[in-house]
Amino acid sequence: MSALLNQSVSSNDLGENIPNYEIKGSKVIDLSKLDVEGLQKELKTAEYRSVEIENLREFIEQALQQMINRNTTRISFSERYQGIINRYNAGSTENEDYYEQLLQLIADLKKENNRAYEEGLTEEELEIYDLLIMGKALTKAEEQKVKLAAKHLYNALLMKKTELMVVEWYKDEQTKALVRDTISSELDKDLPDSYDRVSFNSKTNLLLNHFMDMSVQGYGWIAC
Repeated sequence: MSALLNQSVSSNDLGENIPNYEIKGSKVIDLSKLDVEGLQKELKTAEYRSVEIENLREFIEQALQQMINRNTTRISFSERYQGIINRYNAGSTENEDYYEQLLQLIADLKKENNRAYEEGLTEEELEIYDLLIMGKALTKAEEQKVKLAAKHLYNALLMKKTELMVVEWYKDEQTKALVRDTISSELDKDLPDSYDRVSFNSKTNLLLNHFMDMSVQGYGWIAC
């Protein structure tokens, strides 16, 4: 199993085309290279399952940390993982179910890891998109408009980053207001009518607070 897991682990160099986010630990996990079916077969025939499960858990925790660092809306995967562990520790999950739940989680993480590509977005745009659609029931046409809003907002902020997002910009009320105005202006161009004024303002403030958190904590594209 270790050999299969190691196939998806590389050094801390993500490549020139991928943002080099701050990642705790020295390894970067590429879930696209992971053979989930191979893991299932290996686990079924493993002589020391407890050791293999420990390796699997360490792999999942690293993958979760890196994926959440790129998209905070993925926290639900971390909560799901913790639930699996808690139920097993409480004795309410049989060993076979425990193994299957961990493997299914890995399969779902691999699928999630490819979602940006499937949606036609970058990882940065996907996070903005996910924050915008969170709690909203949208049609396919409306989703496309939100994708445009995410793309345009990310590109607008990236172009103005050196101008607006200076060191500790979040402590200056005037600069914060300029960033909020940029967010509001860009969203207003593309978001569908289903975002009424209350919803629009709520999403604008949500994104502003998120970008502030990224700056304060020093992670993601804003901190690069």
